[in-house]
Amino acid sequence: MSRTKGLDIVSLNTEVPVPAPGERVTPRPVLEVSDLRVSYPTVAGPVEIVSGFDLTVAKGERVALVGESGSGKSVTARALLRLDHRATVSGRILLDGTDLLTLSGAEMRARRGRRIGLMLQDPMTTLNPVRTIGSQVMEALRVHGVGRAEARRRSVETLDMLGIPDAARRMRSYPHEFSGGMRQRVCLAMAIVAHPDLLIADEPTTALDVRVQEQVLSLIDSLVDEIGMGVVLITHDLGLVAGFADRVSVMYAGRGVERGPVRELYRTPRHPYTAGLLASVPRVDRDGALAPIAGSPAQPASRPGGCAFHPRCARAESDCATVLPEPRRIGAADVACHHPLTAAEEGPR
Repeated sequence: MSRTKGLDIVSLNTEVPVPAPGERVTPRPVLEVSDLRVSYPTVAGPVEIVSGFDLTVAKGERVALVGESGSGKSVTARALLRLDHRATVSGRILLDGTDLLTLSGAEMRARRGRRIGLMLQDPMTTLNPVRTIGSQVMEALRVHGVGRAEARRRSVETLDMLGIPDAARRMRSYPHEFSGGMRQRVCLAMAIVAHPDLLIADEPTTALDVRVQEQVLSLIDSLVDEIGMGVVLITHDLGLVAGFADRVSVMYAGRGVERGPVRELYRTPRHPYTAGLLASVPRVDRDGALAPIAGSPAQPASRPGGCAFHPRCARAESDCATVLPEPRRIGAADVACHHPLTAAEEGPR
């Protein structure tokens, strides 16, 4: 992905004043999540899937949420939009300062699509096969009171911007008439046609070939620059994250275990789980066999005490099994680990 990985995101938000010489200005957060907890009912009682998760996204910022399957990433995404009525959600989810957990159903529906866009991983389950592409893209505007003619104009404009050839004519097409990459572009159009403040992209490149993956992420990347929205990219593919994100939040067993700037986190991971994930990813600058993480991910209904990663961790000591580690600042990262890696170490011992 060919963009300069700077952090010049202040300029994307016109509401933030230009800092005086020597003054440091932090971009205003569009999303602030604190102590998020999500549980689901089971025959044996409620099971907590997400346990005390924190996340902050500024306007114009790209934040990746990574972890193995089952770590709670997609559950977190659905909780942010309050999409699953079976779930019990607590904590705080602030969107531009408003706690979404305090809103009525109607107030929340008014923010979905218009303030928060969601792009899911499987376009064939996202798109309705018996409705035209145009009607589905327009719906995100129509439900918020935009007139039909204006909704159509903006939908054609968005599809054209995303590279759909002959967009006005293809508005009359059906999902099966599009390729996989084009269907994913349509899903992206549905998510951003209303120019939301925040886009949540949940595994948006799954099942796409490498060339189409690059195209989809490049489109999202350019939209951040053009309209200044914040992005939460949920993925298990750390290779994609390296070229896209400004910051990374690593999730394990429903908890955030490490978060920090992408460059520093990839260069010097401090949590053994983060180091294990990076060691299992093929890299052109490193020879030798990949090193998978030992053991299996913790199951929500039977998480071990203390640090949930300790049964799989070669650095674990007695306190790891009994005391839940709280995040602490180490360098540029926040790390929830009793025995983190040092800067001189390349991976878990």
